Amino acid sequence: DDSALTDYCIAQILLQLGRYADAEARFEKILRGHGIGFGHHNRYLVPVDYGWLLVRLGRYGDAIPVLLEGVRLRPTAAHAWNALGVATYNSAKNPAA
Repeated sequence: DDSALTDYCIAQILLQLGRYADAEARFEKILRGHGIGFGHHNRYLVPVDYGWLLVRLGRYGDAIPVLLEGVRLRPTAAHAWNALGVATYNSAKNPAA
């Protein structure tokens, strides 16, 4: 149960199933842990996908700093920039979100 990579895989499945609350709990567990299974080559996945989850939950303001961390870690990840664009656009459109 100490593998962040296993929790990440489960969070991905939950995200795809639309079980956002369960996915959020997995991402929060990963963020509280030691990141076992993640290294320089894949560390960006956690903030990018957690940020996308926050977008799906309509929490655009919360998603932006998380996604900024993802693009800082991997500036070539197009899906990270796309998620950041969606969050920024919706945040400007609905400042209360």
